[in-house]
Amino acid sequence: MKNNIRRFLATVLALLCALSALSLAASAASVKYDVDYPVIYVSGKFTYIYDKDFDPDIHPGESAYTDPNIRAHQLYPLTTSLGDIFNDRKVQSQIVLAYNASNLTGNWKIFADKIYEIIEPVYRELRLDGNGNITNGSHVQNLIQPKAHMGGYGIQEFQFTYDSRLDPFENVEKLNQYINEVIRVTGKSKVNLIGRCLGTTLVSTYLTKYGCGKVETAIFYASAFNGVQEMDDFFTNNIQFDPARIEYYINHQSDVNNDGYYLINSGWTALKSLGFTGLGVQTANDVWKKTAPYLMARLVRATYGTWPGHWAMISSGAYEKAKEYVFGDCKEEYAGMIKKLDKYQKEVMSVWPQTLKRLVEKDGLRIAIFAKYNSPLMPLSNMSGQQADGTVELRTMSLGADSAPIGSEFTSEQLREKRAQGKGKYLSADNMVDASTCLFPDYTWFLKDVPHNVYPKTINRLFMTIFHSKTQVTVWNNKITQEDSSETIHVPQFVSGKANDNGEYFVYEIIGTDPATDQLIVDTGKDLEGVIPPDPAEQQQKKATQKKNMFQAFAEKVIEFIGKIMNLFNIR
Repeated sequence: MKNNIRRFLATVLALLCALSALSLAASAASVKYDVDYPVIYVSGKFTYIYDKDFDPDIHPGESAYTDPNIRAHQLYPLTTSLGDIFNDRKVQSQIVLAYNASNLTGNWKIFADKIYEIIEPVYRELRLDGNGNITNGSHVQNLIQPKAHMGGYGIQEFQFTYDSRLDPFENVEKLNQYINEVIRVTGKSKVNLIGRCLGTTLVSTYLTKYGCGKVETAIFYASAFNGVQEMDDFFTNNIQFDPARIEYYINHQSDVNNDGYYLINSGWTALKSLGFTGLGVQTANDVWKKTAPYLMARLVRATYGTWPGHWAMISSGAYEKAKEYVFGDCKEEYAGMIKKLDKYQKEVMSVWPQTLKRLVEKDGLRIAIFAKYNSPLMPLSNMSGQQADGTVELRTMSLGADSAPIGSEFTSEQLREKRAQGKGKYLSADNMVDASTCLFPDYTWFLKDVPHNVYPKTINRLFMTIFHSKTQVTVWNNKITQEDSSETIHVPQFVSGKANDNGEYFVYEIIGTDPATDQLIVDTGKDLEGVIPPDPAEQQQKKATQKKNMFQAFAEKVIEFIGKIMNLFNIR
């Protein structure tokens, strides 16, 4: 009986880890600086989706954060998280009963059916039909209409609002209309584009279809345009748990405010307190193999699997496998949507590096790519050891950067070989990243220890330099003006972020190389703005306290619940 309970607890861990893949998101802060061409900001998937009864004209410009009546109509982001659902005592009791039935009978479809029954209703109104179309009237708020402006455009003055569920080609039609409207009302001939996370798939689709005739400069920030490993894993059931990866993720994830981190940390804390982690992970892998065949494909279809916009984050290498896994026994029902997915993969994703190279080298598009690293991916598979920003892996964000596995550095032999090949100036001073292998090594910046969903204001000023310039800005020739000074400073290829007491990531130290001497620049105790960064030890203590406060309550409830089960079965 004791082993049975431990097997159940291990299965809870498996579910918490696997379901954490449903928490991908991106948000943005409002920042304003002046540039010559209007800047259109295309954000990630953090766009509010409402039910058919929500009338945006009744509440113009308001959001669920400011009006509880609007929140009642909000479908996405979820108003009830998966963590809240699994914290419900009735739900927990149902899971225990289903688990025991499966364990006793060997029929793991019973357990899978119960998990599906709990999760499916949460996403029901968000699902699209077999053609990838909306049929229930759910929608986003109206596009923010451009306002006439004589110059001095801010980074987020023109935000393109879109339904992240829809096919990128469908959203790009609306983006093209929006660009034309911005050009009309401003009297300018071109715009600048910023794509962020999922928004980069729209920018890449737009440039693929329409070219760069109306785009002066495009910036790609924390990009999903080349695939996202976590989405590959979830859509192909490439899930395998490892205690070391889970522990590393909990201790080194820089973004501790997302549902995925919440689910994994809470479950892991509960198992650790009961001493079940070793046997637990082994059992979790065993139980998951038995349950997943009855659960994962239909769970993907019930959540993000009918959203062409999210299929745009499936890499070319995983696409055919994901398509077969998710739609294997129901391809006819989803034939219309599969046609859209195939079109995106063929015309955009599979050829994006070549397309972008042509746009830059032959058509004159100016670009900048910003990638992040040193924050681990969710511990879903053996691929989670890649260097990443906690959500997207560095290799795909940067279009090809070489890096040591997360938590390690290049070996001395590797460094000697790279420097002998003349790659020294492209190596990060922490010996983790080699930018020389990027598609555009001179146009790619790297931000260390900056969470995926953070947008530092120092980088915004670099954006302004890039947008103001009449020539291509590189990691070697850029100059930005300090916020409180007329002095200019150089932003090197590699910078490292630190948060202040309010969690704002605008303090930076230099970890790159001097382009004139190719010598490493050591930390002088001040950031690029001349500010003394927060004390690392103090920040680490605050982060640890934040984690403890955030997850202790949920973990204690899980432990209490498990204790009652153990007492019920007289397990010691």
